[in-house]
Amino acid sequence: MQAPASAPSDQVVSLRDSIDFIAHVAHCYPDVTRDFAQNLATLLTQHHGELDAELREKIVGSYVLLRKKDIIDSST
Repeated sequence: MQAPASAPSDQVVSLRDSIDFIAHVAHCYPDVTRDFAQNLATLLTQHHGELDAELREKIVGSYVLLRKKDIIDSST
């Protein structure tokens, strides 16, 4: 993907859909998605000002979903 601020909208939608899908199936593939929550947190921390508002909302929502599924603990 290009820089978050200059990415075409179809790539942003694709990334949003991918993040949503992975968050919903992460409990089925714990080895593959081991770093997913940390990657979401890093993406949000480093690029929060540049991210599309809907993408930023999807990242936060997916992070919360991972917490609700006990994939990450609240101290993370």
